[in-house]
Amino acid sequence: MPRRRQEAQGHLITMVVDTRNAELAAKETYLLAQDAHLAALRHARKEGETLDNLADALECSKQWIHKWTTFGREHNRVYAKSA
Repeated sequence: MPRRRQEAQGHLITMVVDTRNAELAAKETYLLAQDAHLAALRHARKEGETLDNLADALECSKQWIHKWTTFGREHNRVYAKSA
């Protein structure tokens, strides 16, 4: 790493900016897919599907499905919400 500031190397700056933009686009796509998955889980629960069957199908715990469908993205928060 150089110790003094130098002229920007355009191709490297472009590469970094492009990969950051790709990362942001991928995150947006991931969040949309996550929202769709959550909506599907909530719909299945509303229609009467059991936690046991969903847990077996997704190969995860019933507790995770309950927390995810109840709290959504907030399911991993440690703190308790005050009333």
